[in-house]
Amino acid sequence: TFALVFDQHGAPPQRPSTAAKMDRTAAVAVAPCTAAQLRGGLIGTTGGTGTFVELFAVENVSSHSCAVTGYPKLTFFSPNGTRVAQRVEYLRSVYGKIGFNRKGALPAVIVTAHKGVASFWITEGDIPSGEPPTACHHYETVAVQPPGATRSLSIALQPDRGIYACTAVAVLPMLPGISGSLPRQNLRHWFGAPGPTNDWYGPGLPKVKSSSG
Repeated sequence: TFALVFDQHGAPPQRPSTAAKMDRTAAVAVAPCTAAQLRGGLIGTTGGTGTFVELFAVENVSSHSCAVTGYPKLTFFSPNGTRVAQRVEYLRSVYGKIGFNRKGALPAVIVTAHKGVASFWITEGDIPSGEPPTACHHYETVAVQPPGATRSLSIALQPDRGIYACTAVAVLPMLPGISGSLPRQNLRHWFGAPGPTNDWYGPGLPKVKSSSG
């Protein structure tokens, strides 16, 4: 789980000692992140009118910086722990806001030692379509395999909400920082103001503070 501090704009401060850094040249000399170096969490979920989005983050808990470039591989599990063959697609961005909204190659992200962070979004539809209607699946656990890694880390979702997918799950690339986006997004735009009565924030943020009071 994470304990992140938000600034007055609803985004965590990007300090060099804790923020993931983007540098393709430097990343060549940095080994890919392994699952053992990272812990993950669901930052938040929101949506409506048939579409939901979820923001996930991974934090480097090791003493060595590591790199991620591209898309994580996800494996989905039903509430009883059964692995489900969920259809997945990969997108650079959605809504013209979240994800990688720049031209060129996806960035290499250096996740610095001791609490460097990278994040990514997924999105899915929760209304069946077609004839016969598409099957829907409910997930409460997602296994995340970082790009370049050979093993996955398990992330628990909100038991009362989870992910309910009736369409392919679109996975966006891993990007530096906590907003899962370049340019960086204000999380309050998606999840509202953090606080004890706002349940849009997931178990990845059990304790959110605002420096603006």
